Amino acid sequence: MTPLPKDQFDIITIGGITRDLFLKVDSAEILESVSLKNGTQKSLLLPYGSKIPVSEIHTAFGGGAANTAVSFARLGLKVAFCGALGQDDEGEKALAHLKKEKINLALTTRVKKQITGFSVALASFDGQRTILTHAGANQALAPTLLKEDFFRQTQWVYLTSLYGQAEEILKRILRFKQKYHFKIAWNPGSQQIKAGYKTHREFLTQTEILILNKEEAADFTDLPYQEHFYEGIHLLGQRQGILKFTHLLPHYVVDTLKIMQFLIQTGVKLVVITDGQRGAQVYDGKTHYFIPAVNIKPISTLGAGDAFASTFVGGIIHGQNITQALGLANLNAASVVSHFGAQLGLLSYTNLIKKRRSQSGKVVKNSLKC
Repeated sequence: MTPLPKDQFDIITIGGITRDLFLKVDSAEILESVSLKNGTQKSLLLPYGSKIPVSEIHTAFGGGAANTAVSFARLGLKVAFCGALGQDDEGEKALAHLKKEKINLALTTRVKKQITGFSVALASFDGQRTILTHAGANQALAPTLLKEDFFRQTQWVYLTSLYGQAEEILKRILRFKQKYHFKIAWNPGSQQIKAGYKTHREFLTQTEILILNKEEAADFTDLPYQEHFYEGIHLLGQRQGILKFTHLLPHYVVDTLKIMQFLIQTGVKLVVITDGQRGAQVYDGKTHYFIPAVNIKPISTLGAGDAFASTFVGGIIHGQNITQALGLANLNAASVVSHFGAQLGLLSYTNLIKKRRSQSGKVVKNSLKC
């Protein structure tokens, strides 16, 4: 029987947890290709049938819900983690790791005949990563694990990749939200991205913060990048008052404006789109925000998105405005990519505030009517 929560939670994270193995492969080559829908894409090339030297090996814990739970905890928030692990040594170690971070584990379950989720991250010479992943016990996360008493006691719910009974989990969350009025931050996983926005119309109307990377946003909405969108809409804005850009933005920022506007029209309150080393954007239906990424050579980019998203949401929970939260998120993501592993570089809220005073990047704000 799950014990009842004793305290109010700031946030509950729901989704995946994995054991991650990092392999640094310096000899891999990068192939660029271009598609009409998603623009330029890169692929990692390794010689077929060859023995590939690995220059470094590292292990860490990962998974979207676990990464963000640790991030929220280090930001000084009261956190519960909801996920499924195998009844194996890796699952035992993962739970001990989360417990050490002072995360409530009452909503976790151990699954027989399933291993704990596992990922192999291939890190190339430029710090980018290609991930091979096995969901394992994550597929056993079921709606029944979401105990109602815990959702009565939380201010926020953060959802990441969901497998198996994903749609039933989302329906249960909606039902609880209607009763207890907590807020939802959602970073959809590959299964939800593939299903698309039409499948999730109702959930989108109840989502306060939606976080996607640029490629996910295009796939989720079935809208292509609009790489020359800026020039056309800028002229239209001058004529009709739709857009008032007081600062010029690079093309790789403005090519997602149409997607962000579309997502706001689905009912989402705030849209966050990340674009790796090109920075991140936020749109609330009235104002568009852009922050360039910290100029740093990454060791591994795995976990950067989770760090950015959770720190942005954590900043909002702490009462920061959008500009301030973006600054914190940017710094924490930069710290994470300076390490192997998605959690090792996560900073405390106090350290982030100190860093922001001395290293804060410039946030560009512009009016943009939906």
